[in-house]
Amino acid sequence: MIAAAVPDRADELWLARFHAGERAVLESVYVEQFAGVAAAIAPIVGPTERETIIHDVFASLIAHREVRESFRGGSLGAWLRTVARNRALDHVRRMQRERLVLSALDDAEPRVEPDVAAAARRELAAFRATLPTDWIGVFDACFVRQLSQRDAARALAIPRTTIAYRALRIRRALRRFILEDVRRDD
Repeated sequence: MIAAAVPDRADELWLARFHAGERAVLESVYVEQFAGVAAAIAPIVGPTERETIIHDVFASLIAHREVRESFRGGSLGAWLRTVARNRALDHVRRMQRERLVLSALDDAEPRVEPDVAAAARRELAAFRATLPTDWIGVFDACFVRQLSQRDAARALAIPRTTIAYRALRIRRALRRFILEDVRRDD
């Protein structure tokens, strides 16, 4: 006779604490799972992107209850590695799409009407004005001058991880600004 699997009360208690976002539980998850998450995405992305994706995975785990609640039990390490791999693959796909678009733009002759270019510059200035003061240098370096994060970090004399975090936040703000017409001074 096969016995039915009875959930362990300690596992249920740990899962409830994890879902609640208890600091000690999340800290132990980070310490215990960091290396596995890093190893899982190492074949997919380079070291710079790997650092950013790992930061994003654990930051969303800490900040968003719904992310924690999507883990229902089983192997936490396998779940985190899957989440990280999916984000790494999404990142690679996004970068490939951006390269294709940029390549197409480089190949095309510039046919932008002067009034359209002026409107685009005004929109860019309007978005730039919505950014916190300490993000403007990152915006200019990474988005306008198109420097890599390492080069931007060197030029601005701030850590690359700070560049990565601000660039991520700027990208999200830009998406909202464009798609939702979000402006602070409206």
